[in-house]
Amino acid sequence: MRINTIKGFAMSMIMAAAMTFVSCADWDMPHYGAAQPDQTINNFDFSTTSGEITLNVSYAGCGVKTPVFFELYDEEPITWNEEGSGYEMKEDVKPLFSAYTDEKCVYSGTIMLPAYVEKVWVFSPAFFAKTLMEAYVVGNTINVSDTEATKSTRAAMRASDEPGFSYMTRTDVPKEYKAGKRWKEWLGTYDGNGKVNYAYTGKDLVPDVSIYTTHSQVINSGISCPTQLRNASDLEIKNAAEVVITFLGGNTCWNSSLGYYYYKVGQEPKSIEDANIIMLFPNTQDGKWEKTTKDADCQKAGVDRMTSVKLKYYPKIAEDSQEGATDVFPAGYKVGLVLATNAWSKRLEYENNSKKAYLNENRYYRAATLNTLTVRQNGRSTELPVVASYYTMGKEFVMASFEDDYKFDNGMGHDQNFSDVVVAIGTNPVKAIADLPSFKMWLNADGSSLVTLEETLKGTYLFEDLWPQKGDYDMNDACVEYIQGTYKDKWNDTYGETFSFKPRQNFATKKNGIAFRLIGGDRAAVNSNGNTTGKRISGYHVPAEVKLYLDSTDISDQLEYDQDNQIFYVIPDTKKNPGVTYTVEFLHIPDGSPKFYERNYKEYKSQIDVFLYRKEGDKNWEVHTKGQEPTPKMNYEYFGKGDDLSKPEQGIYYVRHGNYPYALFLSGQQIDAMGKIFDIANEGQTLEKMYPNYTKWVETEGKENKEWYK
Repeated sequence: MRINTIKGFAMSMIMAAAMTFVSCADWDMPHYGAAQPDQTINNFDFSTTSGEITLNVSYAGCGVKTPVFFELYDEEPITWNEEGSGYEMKEDVKPLFSAYTDEKCVYSGTIMLPAYVEKVWVFSPAFFAKTLMEAYVVGNTINVSDTEATKSTRAAMRASDEPGFSYMTRTDVPKEYKAGKRWKEWLGTYDGNGKVNYAYTGKDLVPDVSIYTTHSQVINSGISCPTQLRNASDLEIKNAAEVVITFLGGNTCWNSSLGYYYYKVGQEPKSIEDANIIMLFPNTQDGKWEKTTKDADCQKAGVDRMTSVKLKYYPKIAEDSQEGATDVFPAGYKVGLVLATNAWSKRLEYENNSKKAYLNENRYYRAATLNTLTVRQNGRSTELPVVASYYTMGKEFVMASFEDDYKFDNGMGHDQNFSDVVVAIGTNPVKAIADLPSFKMWLNADGSSLVTLEETLKGTYLFEDLWPQKGDYDMNDACVEYIQGTYKDKWNDTYGETFSFKPRQNFATKKNGIAFRLIGGDRAAVNSNGNTTGKRISGYHVPAEVKLYLDSTDISDQLEYDQDNQIFYVIPDTKKNPGVTYTVEFLHIPDGSPKFYERNYKEYKSQIDVFLYRKEGDKNWEVHTKGQEPTPKMNYEYFGKGDDLSKPEQGIYYVRHGNYPYALFLSGQQIDAMGKIFDIANEGQTLEKMYPNYTKWVETEGKENKEWYK
């Protein structure tokens, strides 16, 4: 009954709005009178976008030189847990910009942001990079560096200079570490912080630093690890081989110990107590945790990134004997890894909100590559894998990523990002390990790299659909959120682009459509060696292939594409499918193209003009943002009629007197946050009545109240 009442009320409001404001009435060309000659044009451009801003980002403190992916936000995109040791991404926050740094972990470029932005948060999903950094817009520049982004309220404190040890090798230890055999320290010795003196110095079984970017393209530390990568299996040696473990790093507050074990296929240990575990890295804390200060020694790092160790096979290990030790593992054996969380005696200390907090919790938790050896907080094993392992490109290395905090029966920990300790496993001969999952992603033409989709929120478009007549300026006749994405590899080659539009329910009765036109593009100039020159080249590129999706459903056969004028008619009727996303996908680099072909698309990004349209035979009725030239399909007879003061012969389009345009782009705004204009009670109410700061923004031509719509 209540639903019917609301529907009846809504319909009466709609009819009243249509009669009072004529915002939804149909008009024919003869009804349009000429614009009043004494009216003056409002010269304000109604832009909500900043001018060019120079962005400088450095991850030089991450300890490796490799491209780092990062995203830029206008608010903190993550939520820390109470301990400050883990975080989750906020679901309702979207990045405003994203890119890779160069191979030296540095990015420098020019970007556009919403005009209201004064402070930014720089987030990286790469486990080896600083998770979050903050910076301010100073003048027209943003400078942010991981060597200076330290929060004073979470400053690390100096730990004791006393030598540490692993609880896994001693008997007089907290009860959480008493269970099981003591780990064997047979590989060699280590110092008081846990740094090993038996590091492998060879190069043939060690990956290069590009493996870091490969990992970050497969596992995003800001979200849960893909389930298809979570494996419950030790590594089977199918051919006799040498095995080298390379420590890549981690993103954790814990000081954990990492060991390895092995056994003949079919003779799996029944529990962690039955395994013969050899110490690999006593302290896996690398000193690069999120809360690390400039003084890395404060963290008492136990291992440097890219430290490698060659494993040894002891044929008489069951007899507790090192006799016959060799570097070669026989075929038909399995090798496993186990992580003991916080098993190192010297742990991190830091201040949280000016209150000293010690990260010294004892944890009854062992994360093993074999599930039956994993021990949770409650002392029981788990059916859920706690390690992600997979082949890298070319199957030259196996990657293993640990989750160090699975404390609930459902496997849930703080984040499930499987990036707390990450190692690479190399063998001689290569591919000596039996098949593991390969993460299938779009490859470069020569198979050398992964390609990922980077999406950034551009903003929301609001349209009045009575142009050239005067509207009611509640700006809700047609509204769409716009997100632009790029398919990129770690060298910033653009393989394709996506243009996504999500409409909201509106109260207009006209059938309005959303379209866009290519109006330009921007890419980096590349020399004959494939290196960028610092110059930019403009000019749009006609895509090699175009598709249209409704959410994830391919509806390319419904896309109307005017190739001659590069117009893409995306949404035929904005009243249909509200809340559903329409995505136009471009493919720029054809499959199988030669490597040099990619140079034409280094850092490429298309520029488009989004507009409202209605088909009228061979011509269009179109509404664009103020000053934007219409498409060649436009019916120019509308200009200068009704409320419009355009002068096409002078290149002046979509202008009028007063404080409102016919189309408004809200930079950085999500459409679901615009609830006021979709409230039936506000139908026919002007923007300034819904958003009191709007008028001052217009009167000062954008100098004040830049965040009026936020």
